[in-house]
Amino acid sequence: MCPIASRRESSETWVHTFMVSAIWAWLRISLTTRSGTSAVVGRVAQPCRASAADPSWARGPRSTSLPSVGTSSGVLNARPVEPQTVAYFSRAPAGCEDRDSPLIGGRGMSVLIRPARAAEAKILSDLALRSKAHWGYDAEFLDACKDELTVDAGEVARRRAMVADRDGHVLGFTTLEGEPPTGTLGMMFVEPQAIGQGIGRLLFERTVAAGRELGFARLTIDADPNAEPFYRAMGATRIGTTPSGSIAGRVLPQLVIAIQS
Repeated sequence: MCPIASRRESSETWVHTFMVSAIWAWLRISLTTRSGTSAVVGRVAQPCRASAADPSWARGPRSTSLPSVGTSSGVLNARPVEPQTVAYFSRAPAGCEDRDSPLIGGRGMSVLIRPARAAEAKILSDLALRSKAHWGYDAEFLDACKDELTVDAGEVARRRAMVADRDGHVLGFTTLEGEPPTGTLGMMFVEPQAIGQGIGRLLFERTVAAGRELGFARLTIDADPNAEPFYRAMGATRIGTTPSGSIAGRVLPQLVIAIQS
C-alpha cells in the first residue's frame, strides 16, 4: 500500500472519530440544559421542581417542602411550598420501555401535582367513573358505583384531594383521608388515556409524601381488584379483604403501606 494513501486514510478516520465525539458531547449538553432541568432518561429518584404562580399552594415564604393539605377543620399548613412540576415523555424512548416511570427533561410534557379545587368536584367525579369503566365494568355496575365515586365540592379540602394537572387538564387524582397515625388512600383514579404514562406513580408517591409530612405512619387502601398489582408494585401489602361500598356481596382487596421509617 502507498504510504501516502495510508496516512490519508488514517487522517480521515481520526477526523470522523473526532466529529462523532463532538456531536455526542453537544447532544448531552443540549439535553442537560434544556428547560433548566437535568435530562434523565429512565427511573428517577427525585422529580424536578419548577415554580408556578398559584397562591393556594403557599402561605408565607416559598420553600421546597410539601404543600398545604386540607384537613377536616380547614387547611393544615404542612409547610409552604411551590407546586411540583414533573416532565415526562408521553411515549418511552427506545430502551426505556418502563412507561410507569416518570421521565424528566428532553421534550417531555410537564405535569403539575397540586391540591384539587372545590370547583373541580364534578371533573373529579366524571374522571373517576371513566377510570372505573376502563376495567370493562358494564353500565349497571358503574351506575351502582356512581354515588361512591362522586366527589362533592364541600369534601375536596376535607378529603385532601390532589390532582395531576397538565396544561389545565386533570389527568388523575387521589384523596388522603383520616387522621394520623393511620390514614386511607380513599380514591385514586387516572384518566384512561393517560394510564401507562407514569401519572399514577407520581400521584401515589406525592400522596404518600404528603401523608408522611402530616404524621401518618401508614395508609390503608381498599383497592379495585384490577388495581391491586399496581399498589403491590408501589410497596403496599395485602392484609385481607373489605366489603364493597357499592355492590352487595362483593369484596375488595385491602392493602396497607407503611410510610414512616
